[in-house]
Amino acid sequence: MNHFQPQPAGLPSGSFGGRRGAAIAAPSLRRLLAAPHRLAFAAGSVLLVAAALWWAGVQLAPALGRPLPLLLSADDGFAWLLALGAWPLFLAGLLCAALPRWLGCPPLAARLLLAPLGAVAGGWALTLFGLHTGHLAAALGLAAVAVGLALLAGLVGLTWLEHRYHAAGPTPAPAAAAGLVVLAVAAWGGAVSLALGQPQWLHAALQGALWLGLVPLAAALLHADGRTLAPAGSRLGWLQRSTWAWLGTAAGLDLVWTDAAPAAPLLLGCLGSLVMARATTELLQQANRRPCIDNTVWFSAIAAQLAALAATLAPLWPAGGQPLALLAAQFWLGAVALWAWHLRPGLLRLPTGA
Repeated sequence: MNHFQPQPAGLPSGSFGGRRGAAIAAPSLRRLLAAPHRLAFAAGSVLLVAAALWWAGVQLAPALGRPLPLLLSADDGFAWLLALGAWPLFLAGLLCAALPRWLGCPPLAARLLLAPLGAVAGGWALTLFGLHTGHLAAALGLAAVAVGLALLAGLVGLTWLEHRYHAAGPTPAPAAAAGLVVLAVAAWGGAVSLALGQPQWLHAALQGALWLGLVPLAAALLHADGRTLAPAGSRLGWLQRSTWAWLGTAAGLDLVWTDAAPAAPLLLGCLGSLVMARATTELLQQANRRPCIDNTVWFSAIAAQLAALAATLAPLWPAGGQPLALLAAQFWLGAVALWAWHLRPGLLRLPTGA
């Protein structure tokens, strides 16, 4: 029986609301399962907006005189959420879309991503609960995130090993798989650090995730971008080049200004520009449409750049750090919520030929 075919009219055998909800959910899930990057983008969008809501909430609570109990600072917790949550899911989706082009292999089955994405999303739900309640829940949540990231690394690595001889030349796939492995190890390190109450280990694990995990992943995708850079005066070209600019800013601050927060330019500026540009154009290409950045995506990208700038300046200006942090959180929430909502129709529209 094909559950996606319309059923004959008649009296419902169970709850009408339940049948109607299932009828709506089934086609939506089918569309998300039409390609692996759709499922990864959908899960990444949920985590991205949830992280932005959480960051804005914990930044706003002290200003209202109701600070929330936290195991980590708001900025550190948010950095972990992006570094080991939202961005790896988007980047894994982009990798799953790019691997068939790089390796000349058949498209990956989206169902292979259900378990890894579920582990990462469920792990972060438990980690967020634990950040407000206790070390054990947060550590268990990060351990589940580590399992999900390890599964993603295994999927990318095994795909490359199986089809590497069909590639036209060297590909960034091994570097991308290595980046995912580092992210999984960093998540395990974060879980152990939280369980043992070792903030120094936690900081080291985050730095490893940023520079040895996310940067190779971003570089793999930027390498593919480098052969087809859009004109400098175009919106897409500006986003592609701003990715490199923010990456250089993060590296420079980390080297010469120890009081700076390299996580802000790297996670908000560099990865924000990269993912907004690549995910948007990927969905347009899958729909056989010309890659471009429309007004909504452009407005979201500008707001994200302003958020990155405010978050980068906040620790460098003690007198205005609190207002800048609040401003950054509000800009970021507006940017990612608008962009994720704009992305929704492209995720739920079947690709040509599906």
